[in-house]
Amino acid sequence: MNTASSLPMRVLPLVAALLVAHGVGYLEAAAPGAGRVQMLVDLRGISGPVNGVAFSPDEKHVAACGGKEVRIWDLETGELHYTLRGQIGDGSYGDCLAVAFSPDNCFLLVGISNQTEMGSIRVYDTHDLTEIRELLPGHRLPVTRLAFSHDSRYLATADTSGMISIFDWPLRRVIATVTPGDHAGGQYNAFGFPTLEPFLVARGKETSAVITVPAGKILPNQKYVPTSLVRWLEMQSSANLPGSAAAGVDLRLDQKTWIAASTDKSGTSESHWVACWNPAIARPRSTYRGHQRTITSLALSQSCRLAASGDQGGTVHVWETATAQPRFVLRNVGQPCYRAGLDMQSRTLGFAPSPLRGAQWKHNSFGQIDRVFDLRRRAVVGVPNGAIFPAEATDFSGTRLSLTYIGQRYGLQLSSAAGVTAALDLGQEPAPTCFALLRHGQLGVAQPIVVGDNRGGLVCYNPATRQPCRHFVGHSALITSLSESPDGRLMTTSSTDGTIRVWSLGGRPTTADVVEPLLSLLMTARQEWILWTPEGYYEASPGAGDLVGLHVNRGPERSAQFLPLHQFRRQLYRPDIIDGLLEAASLPDAIAAANALVPNAPPPVDLRQAETIGKRSPPEVRIINPLPGTVTKERQVDVVAEIVSQDDHPITDMRLLVNGRPGGQKGLMIVGGEGEKKSRLSISQSVLLLPGENTISVLASNALATSVPVIVTITYEAPEEEQNRRPKLHLLSIGVSEYAIERLNLRYAHLDAREFAHSWETQRGRLYSEVATTLLVNQEASADRIRIAMKELLAAVDRRDVVVIFLSAHGVRDAQLEYYLGTHEVDPKDLPATGVHFREVTELLEQLPGKVLMFVDTCHSAGITGAKSIAADPLYELTSDEYGTIVFASSLSREVSLENEAWGHGAFTKAILETFADKASDLNADGYLSLTELEQRVYDQVQKLTDGLQHPVMSRPATVPNIRFYQLAQAEPTATQSQ
Repeated sequence: MNTASSLPMRVLPLVAALLVAHGVGYLEAAAPGAGRVQMLVDLRGISGPVNGVAFSPDEKHVAACGGKEVRIWDLETGELHYTLRGQIGDGSYGDCLAVAFSPDNCFLLVGISNQTEMGSIRVYDTHDLTEIRELLPGHRLPVTRLAFSHDSRYLATADTSGMISIFDWPLRRVIATVTPGDHAGGQYNAFGFPTLEPFLVARGKETSAVITVPAGKILPNQKYVPTSLVRWLEMQSSANLPGSAAAGVDLRLDQKTWIAASTDKSGTSESHWVACWNPAIARPRSTYRGHQRTITSLALSQSCRLAASGDQGGTVHVWETATAQPRFVLRNVGQPCYRAGLDMQSRTLGFAPSPLRGAQWKHNSFGQIDRVFDLRRRAVVGVPNGAIFPAEATDFSGTRLSLTYIGQRYGLQLSSAAGVTAALDLGQEPAPTCFALLRHGQLGVAQPIVVGDNRGGLVCYNPATRQPCRHFVGHSALITSLSESPDGRLMTTSSTDGTIRVWSLGGRPTTADVVEPLLSLLMTARQEWILWTPEGYYEASPGAGDLVGLHVNRGPERSAQFLPLHQFRRQLYRPDIIDGLLEAASLPDAIAAANALVPNAPPPVDLRQAETIGKRSPPEVRIINPLPGTVTKERQVDVVAEIVSQDDHPITDMRLLVNGRPGGQKGLMIVGGEGEKKSRLSISQSVLLLPGENTISVLASNALATSVPVIVTITYEAPEEEQNRRPKLHLLSIGVSEYAIERLNLRYAHLDAREFAHSWETQRGRLYSEVATTLLVNQEASADRIRIAMKELLAAVDRRDVVVIFLSAHGVRDAQLEYYLGTHEVDPKDLPATGVHFREVTELLEQLPGKVLMFVDTCHSAGITGAKSIAADPLYELTSDEYGTIVFASSLSREVSLENEAWGHGAFTKAILETFADKASDLNADGYLSLTELEQRVYDQVQKLTDGLQHPVMSRPATVPNIRFYQLAQAEPTATQSQ
């Protein structure tokens, strides 16, 4: 029998976790070391239950923790501001359980799951969240609660045992410990300093304690307790109010406010709510009912004007306590998958985004497939006629597999007409959620049984030995389905973690055999998607390459790195390899087949190996000046940054972005990097600021990877005259329906370009001081004329201006897969002489100083890249931070963008024109369209027009804010600036 010790080190802890979960003895895995690399999904929000929420004292941000991250959102815009990551390991190691700001707004604390002497509290400087400032010792168990006294002098913490530590915060020293009782077990639903006096309330589900600080003494009676707290305690015990039984409580008695969450049950339905009270009045003054899942955490803002509540599904609601009106609903972009199956004939992955209800929800029955992801077209479509998606096989060749629950233990048994032939004891937990018999003999085991559970475990058992023979590692939450392909080569699974995984069933398993997915698919609620392999090869819709990445531990006392796959796109963005995977059922075979068609193809790589990622990482960037949060009255600022290579690959490029836009090379000074090595550079450049808040970003590249932007924010307090000056709009609109080669003709591209340009005329004198339009249609849209228009555009644009580019034409590739814009005279046999290489467009975008919006409809012939399998997608590249361009594309890369005589336009342009003309497009009723408002309305309209066959995409770099760019016709002209 093979043992786990023979496996690669990176999978040992995974084996340990699975073996322990299924009742097989195994030594506890050691805490992970620095350098460990894991492939993780990043849903841009909290994944799983929200364990804690907190407002910054200035009420500019709200923080929430869950899973192994802390997310911080901007309360003015609702946008994700920052993500904090640290050392993580298997199981709960590194889970983020509590979060708190210090009252002086200088520090952010995070309680984590950790059982080492290093400490279970991470301390961050709020002015520089890039690194952990220190680890706070005092607990050797996971810390679940954090609370500061109002004067920032004391910090109270609680761990899973119920032990409370009182810290002298300025000295970072424990001055008292309290064990109020085992009744709470650390699960305090009220924990904090509710009054200005230093009294700590720690309330569990059965009893509560009032503790004096700093002495750390539990008061035996209410003799010395402040009157407001006495009244609240009395009201809790005498009135029918949620307190000890509530999901969460937050008290600010100095502000005469407290909130509590609870759940009402009626039959099979539940309603979740948070109420806000005055402590002296039993009737709540407001009740918020916006949650769809059980509420798990609560927080009041400093002024008590706002409350935040997080739930089991990872959603954070920010709402007004006076009115219970929602301010923001902050959620991750994922969507659970409740069933999945692979139809090999149509090459589609069927899935169920909605759960079954009531009694239908049970093991092997969580959803019904009603949508599919077409692996050829890379799009979500309706279920094809004749598509067959296999289900779990529980009855095969006279043998039946069934679930048992006896003596509070789960089990599975095989039975036939002769009786029970085998029984598996699965223990008390985790709970099995789906199970099946594999019908084919790929595993070399007679009637193998596969079991998925509510924690993401997926194990294959040999019923003859009753022992695991294969562990499928990849899911992180409840597994909702598993199905074997008709030929027995593959297995497909789904999970509430939002992923669909396809596994190879080949090979002869052993008890220690660990299998990773052959291919994984993640789709967001807006149908962004990414397909990837465990090694990191991937394809994604534009802007979705950051949904999966590499988490790199750097030690418990340091922030972890998260490197999105998009950073490694030069190495790993391989649609051609993804195309070949299902056919080959083997990554090495798929790579070999794809590389045979690609000149100078790179060798295979697996970036999860610490030694590999260490040699292929992007450069590290540090901005030295300006400091984050700087406020200045000077229009110009000197930016100084340092760039250091992390490996042997020299630095090949560096970009300085101002408000997301490339600053250009003018005035850029570079120090260091003599010769070809270029391992360490210092750069400096004077840049001009816009009135108000500005972001300064620096990123750098080597031949293999690009860093994520390092961003600092600086505020320019400009003179009033400069603040009120409106920008100018520059519009270049190109549409080609009539081609020199007649067979290439389209119907409505020229009309799309013309009407699109006309729709911006209403903006003159409103949001923009001027609108300068260049319209090129049909014969006017020659290669030479387009190049002249691009040069004129570059010469005319100021850094305050806004540039809009609209392209509606064919996109054509040459034999080397290079992409060209189809001009009027384009000849597919001589593209260099007759087309405009897309590189010329990207070079223009890099040099334009103003904000740039690009609308791309070069896809009446199956998307900007065409329908063939390709190794690169120029639109995908264009969504990178380096270009600072906001891109709206009419469809996904392999879809056909539809046009219709009844519309007189393509669906994409018609939806844009309707959005510009409809006041209902203004979702927040401020009189303007923002980027997200346009995205929402155009997406919905195109879906409606095309019956879901076309999916427009908007991609906005992380360095570009959600600007308002179009004033609706119904709004009165104002001097409001484009932000």
